Amino acid sequence: METELSPLDQIRQTESDVTRQIAATREAAEDSITKTKDQVKVLLDQSRASGHQQGRIRYKELVSQAEEEAHALVTQAYSHAEDLRKKGEQRMKTAVRQAVNLVIGSEGGVENQ
Repeated sequence: METELSPLDQIRQTESDVTRQIAATREAAEDSITKTKDQVKVLLDQSRASGHQQGRIRYKELVSQAEEEAHALVTQAYSHAEDLRKKGEQRMKTAVRQAVNLVIGSEGGVENQ
């Protein structure tokens, strides 16, 4: 013979069942939150490491590019300096020739008088 629970006992039993379910759900939620936080930390650490690595790679690329540009500018400056030196030598030869002609011409003019 089964004894049926009184309505009050049934309510108490239902409350007890619900309380256990709530406690189990809370525990599962806390576990899930803890696991999620751990995963987020791992992902953040990986993202930071990846960002640092990509930053270093980009920095090296920029430095390399700047070095190439600097080398090109130095090469261009040397070339321009060489052109100026050649022009200077040519102008110096012309100036010397003109000075010699002027001196010789002046001396020749003095002798002719």
